[in-house]
Amino acid sequence: MANINGTAGRDRLIGTPFEDSIRGLSGNDSIFALAGNDTVNTNAGDDLVFAEDGNDIVQGGKGTDAIAGGLGNDSLVGGADNDILVGENGDDTLIGGKGNDNLTGDAIERIGSGGTMYLMEVMEMII
Repeated sequence: MANINGTAGRDRLIGTPFEDSIRGLSGNDSIFALAGNDTVNTNAGDDLVFAEDGNDIVQGGKGTDAIAGGLGNDSLVGGADNDILVGENGDDTLIGGKGNDNLTGDAIERIGSGGTMYLMEVMEMII
């Protein structure tokens, strides 16, 4: 397991193909978890997270975060501000934080109060 830590500045953090623990610390970070069952904590800053392959756990922090789950059964948790959580493929759990969060997934099991939920299921995409 790799432990990857950011700095107080703006970081671009890239995981490994294996299980990783990634911490953004402060600053507006871009985090790419890659494959493996990863744990990501954004901490402070307006962060962008791509969980990608694996069953990942992503915890947003202070700041406006945009978190995309990718392949696998992911748990995406918003932080203190207005976050965007996108489940993508798999059976994902999306939990908004204290802000007005936007949650995008393909099925609903339970909805709490506040925020906006978008349901999307793409049957065919023609380019």
